[in-house]
Order: sequence, then C-alpha cells, then structure tokens
Amino acid sequence: MKKIFAMCVMSAFLFAACGGDDSSSASPDEPVSSSSKKGDSGKSSSSAISADDIESGTLKDSRDGQKYKTVTIGEQIWMAENLNYKTKNSSCYKDKESNCDKYGRLYTWDEANDACPDGFHLPTFLDWSMLIEDVGGLSKAGLALKSKSGWEDNGNGTDDYSFAALPAGALNHDGKFDGEGKWAIFWGTEGILYSDTFIVNLISDLDEIDIINSSPEESFSVRCVKKIPSANSSSSKAKSSTSKKGSSSSAKSSSSAKSSSSARGTKAIYDEENNTMTDPRNNKTYKTVKIGDQVWMAENLNYNTGPSYCFENNSTACNKYGRLYKWDAAMQACPSGWHLPSKAEFETLIETVGGEDSAGIKLKSASGWKSAREEAVGTDDYGFTALPGGYRREDDLSGFVTQNIESYDFIGYGALAYFWSSTEDIETSTKLDGNRIRVDHAFSMYLDDRYTDSGIWGEPMINAMSVRCILDSKTSSDAKSSSSEKAESSSSAESSSSTKSSSSNAKSSSSSVALAKACKTETEDKCVYGTLTDSRDKRTYKTVQIGDQWWMAENLNYEADQSFCFNDSAKYCTKDGRLYTRAAAMDSAGQWSSNGEGCGNGTSCTPKYPVRGVCPDGWHLPDSTEWGKLFAAVGGDSTAAIKLKSASGWIGDDNGTDAYAFSALPTGLWLVDLGFCAHSMGMYSWSSTENSYYVYLSDNNLAGIVDNGKDYALSVRCVKD
Repeated sequence: MKKIFAMCVMSAFLFAACGGDDSSSASPDEPVSSSSKKGDSGKSSSSAISADDIESGTLKDSRDGQKYKTVTIGEQIWMAENLNYKTKNSSCYKDKESNCDKYGRLYTWDEANDACPDGFHLPTFLDWSMLIEDVGGLSKAGLALKSKSGWEDNGNGTDDYSFAALPAGALNHDGKFDGEGKWAIFWGTEGILYSDTFIVNLISDLDEIDIINSSPEESFSVRCVKKIPSANSSSSKAKSSTSKKGSSSSAKSSSSAKSSSSARGTKAIYDEENNTMTDPRNNKTYKTVKIGDQVWMAENLNYNTGPSYCFENNSTACNKYGRLYKWDAAMQACPSGWHLPSKAEFETLIETVGGEDSAGIKLKSASGWKSAREEAVGTDDYGFTALPGGYRREDDLSGFVTQNIESYDFIGYGALAYFWSSTEDIETSTKLDGNRIRVDHAFSMYLDDRYTDSGIWGEPMINAMSVRCILDSKTSSDAKSSSSEKAESSSSAESSSSTKSSSSNAKSSSSSVALAKACKTETEDKCVYGTLTDSRDKRTYKTVQIGDQWWMAENLNYEADQSFCFNDSAKYCTKDGRLYTRAAAMDSAGQWSSNGEGCGNGTSCTPKYPVRGVCPDGWHLPDSTEWGKLFAAVGGDSTAAIKLKSASGWIGDDNGTDAYAFSALPTGLWLVDLGFCAHSMGMYSWSSTENSYYVYLSDNNLAGIVDNGKDYALSVRCVKD
C-alpha cells in the first residue's frame, strides 16, 4: 500500500481532482442537532481548531431509524460513530452482530460510496485533509482522533475532538478478518489522478495518521461527513461545478518511506577527495563520480524503503545491483543532500558524455552485461558504471492481488538498466474523460545490452527500477546583501510604465543569473527584509530581497472581484492570502492600470509589461522571466521548490527549507470544473506572461513555469517595480 498526497489536474497537467464544497443539500429526516460543546480537554494546543470549540449533535438515518452521534470540527460535521447501515455485502467483524453494534459494519469500497445517509457523503481526500489539519496535522491526528479505550499495545488515544475512532479491524480480500483492537481504517472516495482508492489508517501503537491506497475489494469502516454551509460562498464561482462529489488521491511514498524521509534530516557525508558518499541512515558508503558539473552516485542505491525490491526477491541481487524502487518510493529514497535526478539532469549527463547515440556504451559498466553484440559492450569511460539490474514490471495498474497471484514480473537481469527520474511524464499518462489526466507515468533513463545508445522515456510509476542519486547543487553569490540596506515601502514608490523591470522579450537563464546566497536556516536569519503597505486597504506585507529582486514574502490578500478564500473560509485568507482568477490577477477590467486590460479567462491578449495587475502600487505581477530569474538565483528548477517552500504547513514530510525567506505556502487552488483542492500540497501562483500562465511548487519538490490554460484561481506574489 502506498501513502498518498493529493495534487490537482489543471486541465492537462499534474494536478489531481478536487473535492470541493459538498453539494448535498438534502438533510436527514431528523436533522443534525447541536447539543453541547466539549470543554474538558486541554490537549492539542498546536491544533488549528481548539478542542474546546467542538460541538456534538445527533443524526437519525431515515432508512433504518438508527441514531448516531455527530461532532462538528472546524467547518465539517462528522459522524462520531462508525456507520452501521446494512447493505448487501457489508459485514460484521468475524460475522458477529455484537461487533456491528460495537464497531459498525465493514464495507467494500463500492458499497461505501453509496452507504451514507441522505445529506452526508463518503469523505473526499479534501475532507480528510481538512480534518487532519484541524486536529493538528498528520503526526498528531491519530492520537487526537482515537478513542480513549479499546486499543491494544497501549495505543489508546486522547479523543480530544470526540471523534472516537474505534479499532474495528478489517475484512481482507481473502475473506479473513484481522486487526480488531489494532486498526481503525476508514474509506475515502476514489481519486481522479490515480485509479487507486484510498483509506485513512490509524494504528494502535502510532500517534500519526496515514492516507494510503488499498484494494476496493477490502472491507473497512465508514465515517460520513457533511460540510457546514458557508455564508460567504460566492455564486460567481459557478457552484454547480464544485458540487460534484469529487476526491483526489495520488501516490507519494509508503509509510516506510515516510520514516526514511524523516531520517533524511541528517545529511549524507560526501568525501570529494576520495569520491565517496556515506548514507547516514544505514552507514552504507557508495562510490561517486563527477561528470561535467554533476556529481553522481557510481553505484545503485541500496537503501531499504518501500515499496522496493531485490530482483526476484533475492538479497544477493540487492548487494550487487541495489534495490528496485517504485517511483513513489524513489522520490523519497535519496539521502539528504542528494536527490532523485530530474529528466533535465539526465539529459545533461547524456549530453556531457557525447550524446544519446553513444551514451549507452560510455555509461555502461565494462562487465556484467550480456552484450551479445560486440559494438554494444560498455566502456565505462566516465566511471558511471551503470549495472544491468533489470526492473520489476507490474502488469495490473491497480497493483492489487488478483486470485492470490500478484501480477508482476522481474525482467532484464544482466540486460537492462532503468533509472528513475523525478519528472512526471504527462504525454504517456492515462487520459480520462473531461480533459483530465491520471498522472501515472514518469521519465526514466534506460540502457540496453543490445544497443550503443541511451535514452529517456516514460514508464508506469508502479514499475520498480534502479535509483542513482545526484548531489544537490551548491549556491553561492558574488553579490553580498547587507542587513543595513534600507528596504523601501511601496507606499512611497511610484509605478511608472517606463520602469525597467522585465519584458516578454527579456531572456534569463541560470547561466546568466548570479546565485544568491542562502540567508536563512533553522537557527539563523540573515535575510534582508522590508515592508510593503497596500494603500488600498492599508494591509502591510513582509518583503524580502533575493538577488537583485524584491519579492513579497507573503501572498496577496487584497479582496478584489473574482478572488476567493480557499474553501470559502476566511481562516485560509488570513493565513494564505486569496486565490485570484486570471482576470482578477491581470486586472482585466483596467481598474489599476491598462497594461493587463482585457487579459482574462478565455481571451488572448498582448500585455504591456510590467503588468501591475491586482498588485499594490509600485509592485507588479511577475512575468515568466522574473519567475525564471528567481528560480535561477536559488539554484535552478531542480532545487527551487525545496528552497522556496515554507518550513512548515506542507503535508507529510514535504516542508521546504525556506532558505531565502520566500515562504511559499501550500495554498492550493480553485478550478472551474472541480472546485477547491491541493491545500497543504501545492503552491500555484500567476505569471503575467501569455502562454506561461503560472508557476508551481509541489509537495514532491518539483518546480516549474507552465502553460495550461487560465480556468483557475491561484495565489499572487508581487515583485517590486
């Protein structure tokens, strides 16, 4: 099973589906009634919602007359007991009615989707994500939501929010009951990005909570939810489009991968003189090699994190060729200070050794390959020593057991080498109805014993392949910033159409932009800050200098037409700023300047740069060149995400280092057809450039500038004129 984090499919890119506002307006025969507030707990002081502020109530299921306790947590009303409505294929644990009375029934995924009482629904990924955030985050949610009794192994919870998660166990696909006293497993709705269904998992001896993929044939508990109607919902956002029952899921490492990610906090020891790297997680030392400007591992990674395998499950193969990793595990597998190479980094490697036509023989080890063709024998000219470790091919895209036989094969031992990249392959991913994409492929570099060349192509993420990690790039700066420099407030800076900022014709690349020196660590902050006061609403923002640019260090929160708070909740605006449609961000109406006039959704235009857009006076909406300059200043696309992301607030272990105090927050987005999604998982911010509409920083540390249409509401970060 894979741990999952959600993103959203932005038309045809790397976003998963959104489960926006709950559309169900029908109420049960006996409406949920609020009866009391819980005030006896002082726990979870770090939670977003105070345990003292929750409200309890009751729900009557009109189908069978059963009554359930409910609890209001944040903006959601949850059942505080497991559903016990009898359906055709639902079960009592060990087929005992007394267990149904105690734990509720266990449902297959198909039945779970239709099991909830009228007015409630099976929780989407967004529903679960909001609950987890409201009770303190993934690391604390298990303890806070578990019942105070009934758990084995000293695993009782504090039940701070009266959710009372019970260890009801499960019915496995093989017909065996398991986990009473140890597991509480709840269904979620199907995701659109991935075909996998997902569950929320609480375990007796852990305080954390996991969201993982599972077979729809398993039977688990059901908790139903409804959203409290928001008084400030905006009709301008076409609520009918967000009223569909949506969900999202995507794979990003298993529960064991999470523990390995935690260990990545201790950097690997790189010995440049002796060309070695020691992984502190298992003290294994690898050979390294410098090829051009890149430093590569010269052996395949052999760190045991799941899902990963030895070829044919033989440990001897791991010792010789390293482990084979599914893409989700590969994304988390490299030690701190090193990372899974991007497609661009593999392309650089291939180009450095002479191009793809001969890269195969130059990168392959000089022995160990079958190489029936003499001209294809490896020469290992650069010491990369690519080994033919083969790969594990999984035929069933769901990854589940079918008739007790797992549908996979080990292929290519001694003949093939495949190395995962961190770059998703949109073109070969599965196309769905409604202009959606299930991103289920990623790029890999391949070498074949029969051929002299090497290439890069997309492979299903569920296959398991080798990993070669690459050393993180170092940053330095010739331009030293001084804390004595004065930061100007925009209230005194005048905006002028003649201001030299950037233009669509300006070119910027990582080779022409000086690397800025990182200025912030966990213990030290030497960044140069300023403030900006927006004269329109008198709101003051923090600003920061990065290289020769001044950026807002917070998202814009000016209330303009066609701008929204995430999930229509003011608390998100306070923390994350507002989400703006393309028309609002560009100031299509020409309220503040004429440079972006007419540049809205569904139109093509030629902006006059710089485009002030919705930004305060003296600041403007950055174009793609300015975003590119920022990325280059912090080390390039491959490192921009982790260095620009905030040090907290991202789901799982995916926080950034915030090395430049840019503090990019995972604000999520709003899509015309799908609603709100990806909060805590992605930052998406507008660019003023036509055909390079927005930038993204993702939970798996990808960064980029892309053209995928305009039918969204995204964050705005302004840059100084």
